[in-house]
Amino acid sequence: MEPANFNTAKLANVDDRYYYGVSCQSCMRSARLSLIRLRDLLGDDFPVVKVRTRLKCSVCGSKELTVTFLAPHQAVGNLAHLFNEAAR
Repeated sequence: MEPANFNTAKLANVDDRYYYGVSCQSCMRSARLSLIRLRDLLGDDFPVVKVRTRLKCSVCGSKELTVTFLAPHQAVGNLAHLFNEAAR
């Protein structure tokens, strides 16, 4: 089965094998979000690409966030190939 694509996936298409991480640019707090919990809150049909619009830092309230979404086959190892850069 092909992994869910960030641009087209709905929350129903992902589970906690996918990595959805968020870093606050204001206070530098980082967290990994549970996609199962997000699905419970936002519903199965909510687009993964729009989750960022619903997030804010729980410490400082900032909406200036950096989001990382990785499919199960991307969650570990060297990610340089994803950016077409030579591994160093």
